[in-house]
Amino acid sequence: MPFSDRSGGGFENKIAELLADELHATVQYMWWAQRRGFVRNTLNAGACDVIVGVPSGFDPVLTTRPYYRSAYAFVARPGRTAGGAARPVRSFDDPRPRQLRTGVPLAFDIAVGVRRRDRALRDTLDRILARRRQSVDSILDAYGVPRVPTPKSLARGG
Repeated sequence: MPFSDRSGGGFENKIAELLADELHATVQYMWWAQRRGFVRNTLNAGACDVIVGVPSGFDPVLTTRPYYRSAYAFVARPGRTAGGAARPVRSFDDPRPRQLRTGVPLAFDIAVGVRRRDRALRDTLDRILARRRQSVDSILDAYGVPRVPTPKSLARGG
């Protein structure tokens, strides 16, 4: 959480439901650790048809245009710690980084992945994501997903 969980409570679960509804399909989950062999053992094995929440341009899959762009940063001046504590920040849940001035955040684009040969499904999902842009944004807003503007060239798929 907040990305996804088995009870369907994450924002990626909600986006999967939105896509399935538009496709007149039923969401069925295939849970697999995201490490070596993930795409081979899920998407490419035919155990699922889409992976919601992959980096745009993720090489093992064919991706839709990004449906959001987010950023993160863990940057502080050398020798400076948050709240006077000497302990390093090890998690996004640590409240101390909010007390620091940070550097330039790293942006990343998130898309839906399909099998590399499945251009028709990718194109259909692109049309759905474009048509339901407001619904996707509402889901992301409801979960407080931090976003930064997507360059126009990415939004058009260029």
